[in-house]
Parts: sequence; structure tokens; C-alpha cells
Amino acid sequence: MAKRPAHRPTKCKPEHNQAIVELFTLQDPYKIIYDVKGKAQYIPVRLPFFEDFAESIGVDDDTIGTWSKVENEKKYPGFHSAYMRAKELQERQIIEGGMVGAYNPQFSIFLAKNITRLRDVSKLEHSGPDGQNFVFKVVNYAPPSDGSPPVS
Repeated sequence: MAKRPAHRPTKCKPEHNQAIVELFTLQDPYKIIYDVKGKAQYIPVRLPFFEDFAESIGVDDDTIGTWSKVENEKKYPGFHSAYMRAKELQERQIIEGGMVGAYNPQFSIFLAKNITRLRDVSKLEHSGPDGQNFVFKVVNYAPPSDGSPPVS
């Protein structure tokens, strides 16, 4: 009896490396349309997503995520690099479209925070004047024994 393979063969093919990059390269994030007064209006085009690529090759987006992991580079040669390049192109489309006002500002912020590497960062300074350490004076306090209010 012939031995059966342990699992299905992968659907990841070398041509997918170029195809995923091309999906994010083919279009600008917006179209410019001029109104009758000559004023430019920025109209967003449909942004590509990794789910679109997964659907186009007949796999789900979790599979694309597995193929794109750096530890799987030997198993799926070149796919990690192609995925990272596609991610950079996607980020650029989101940022450029948001900067010209092609997308709703709140939606642009949401996309940028959740899909790109951009994050809101708050920096808290925990030092005194001129970057010196805070100086604390520790005072032992005991309330008066006669029940009278403390003197400040």
C-alpha cells in the first residue's frame, strides 16, 4: 500500500510573491476630479487589503498570515519579504489618501493606528526642573493628642 502524505501540499507558489506586491502597487489611493470652477476634489478609490489577495488565490487571510511569518521563510521562500513590501505600500496609500483629505479624517486616523505602524504616543516627563530628580521632603506627622486640628 502506498504511503499517504502527512498533509495537503501548500497553495503558496513563487508567483504569489510578485502578485501580492502588484496588488498594492497598481493603484493610487485617490483620483483627482476637477469641478466646474477648477477646484480639485480627491475621491478615494477602494483600498486593497490582504484579505483581497487571499481571496484571489483561494485561501483565507490566516493562511496569508502564516506564510508571511519570518520563521516560515524557508518553507515559503520570499513570501515574507513580499508581504512586508506590500504592507509598506498599503501604509503609504492610507497615509497619502488621508493627507490630501480623500478619506474621512477620523477614518484615516483609525486606519493609520490599526493597519500601519503609526501610533499615538504620549510622553510623560518624570523629573524636576532641568531634568533633575524630584526632591521630596519626608515629614513625620502625628496628630495632636488632645484632638485639636493640626497646625499647618
